[in-house]
Amino acid sequence: MNSFAKALVALVLLSAPAHAGDIHLGEETPVAPEIRKTFQMNPAVAFGKDVYLVVWQDGPFTWECPQVKLWMARVSATGKVLNPKGLPLCQHDKRHRRRPRVAFDGTNFLVVWAEYNEEKNWDVSAARVSPEGEVLDEKGFAVAHAPGNQCTPVAATNGAGRSLAAWADSPGPQGRYQIMAASVDGGGRVGAAAVAAPAPPGNPAASGTHVGNFHPEIAFDGRNYVLTYVHLELSRWVGENTRAAWLSPDGKPVKTTKYLTIGSGNATKRARNGCVLAGAKPGESVVRYIGYRGAMQPAFTRYTGPDQAAGTYTGPGYTSHRGQAMGVYPARGAFDGKQYVLAWQAHSFHVVMSRVAAAGEPKALDIPPGKEGVAENRSRGMKAETQGFPVAVGAAGKRWCLRPAIASDGKGKCLVVYEDDQGIDNRRVKFRLATTPP
Repeated sequence: MNSFAKALVALVLLSAPAHAGDIHLGEETPVAPEIRKTFQMNPAVAFGKDVYLVVWQDGPFTWECPQVKLWMARVSATGKVLNPKGLPLCQHDKRHRRRPRVAFDGTNFLVVWAEYNEEKNWDVSAARVSPEGEVLDEKGFAVAHAPGNQCTPVAATNGAGRSLAAWADSPGPQGRYQIMAASVDGGGRVGAAAVAAPAPPGNPAASGTHVGNFHPEIAFDGRNYVLTYVHLELSRWVGENTRAAWLSPDGKPVKTTKYLTIGSGNATKRARNGCVLAGAKPGESVVRYIGYRGAMQPAFTRYTGPDQAAGTYTGPGYTSHRGQAMGVYPARGAFDGKQYVLAWQAHSFHVVMSRVAAAGEPKALDIPPGKEGVAENRSRGMKAETQGFPVAVGAAGKRWCLRPAIASDGKGKCLVVYEDDQGIDNRRVKFRLATTPP
C-alpha cells in the first residue's frame, strides 16, 4: 500500500462515526502547547465552574535537576486550551515541588503537593487557585510541616467549601509510615491533623524492610471521606495489602480499616493500587483495587456505607504480562453523572479507560469478562494489546503514555490527562476530552 492509500485509510478511520456504545474522544492536545523544552510529569486535574484545572510538575527529582517546579493550565468544558503558555504555581523559591493533586471545593481549587525542605525531608503544602487561574496563596501555606517526612499528599472535597488532605507521614527515624489527614476550609485554614491509619508495629531498621501505610487515595461519598492505602508489614511483596477507611468531614476516623482482598491466607492476601469512586449516591462508593491470587485480578467492591460491602466484582485472571492490562499501575476515577469512569496506564506505555456501573454489580463496562487480547477504539482506528478503551497508544522505545488522571463535568464529559514521553526535553502533559454515550 502506497503512502497516499495509507493516509486515506487513516483519514477514514479517524472521521468515521463512533459505534453505538463507544466513548467519543476529542483530539489529543498539549495542555500548554507554547512551552517548548520541557519535562512535564505527574499531572492531576479537577473540574469546577465550567473549567478544568490541570496541574503538573516540570522536571524529575534528581540531583542534576536544579529545581522541580509546579505549573498549571486551564481547559474549557469544551476542550479549549485557555493558558497555552501555562501558569506558574508557587515558584517563589528554589524548593523542589512535586506530585501535585487538585480538588474543587465549590468556589476555588485546592492544590496540594510535596516539597523538599532545607532539612532534606518532605513537607506537604497547598495553595488555592480561582477558576480564573489566579493563585490566591502566592507562597502557598503549610498543611504538614513537621519533623520527618510527609509525602504523597492527596485531596478531596465535599463541594461546599471544605476539603480534606491526606498524606503518608513518618514522624520518626525508623520510617514507620502512618496516614494523616487534616481539613482545609475555603479560606485556606488548616485544621488539626489526625491519624487516619496508624502505622503497624515493627522495626524496619531491624527487619531491613519497609513497614507502614503508603500511597493514600481519597474521595467524598456525600457523607464521609473514603480513604484507601497500601498497608505493608513484612516486605514489598509479602504482607502487602490494600485497606480502606472512612473519615468524617473533619478527618476523624469513622470506621476501622478493612482488608480488601480476593483470597485468604498470606499467599493470596496481596492487593494494591486502591482507587475510590464516589458521587453516584450519598453514602455509597466503589473501591477498585488489584488483587493477586496466582495472577493479577482487578476487583471492584461496592459499599453502601462505612465498611458495608454490598458485593464485589472480580475480573478475569491474568499472567504477569496480561496483568498489566488493568493493574500493575494505579488508576484514577470520576463520576460523569451516569456512571463512574476509570483511567489507567496499561502495558507500560498505553493509557486506557473504562466505564464502571454506578448501580448494581460494579462491572467495568468496557472490559468484557474473560476477553483478552487487542482492545479497539473503533471510532479512531486505535488498537492496543490491552483491555479497556484506548485513549493514547504508545510504542516501545518511541512513545510512552503514562500516569493518567481524570475529572468530569458531571454531565457526560471527562478530561483525561497523561504524560506523553517522546524523549529528553519532550515529555508533555496532553489531554483528550471524552464523551460517554447516553
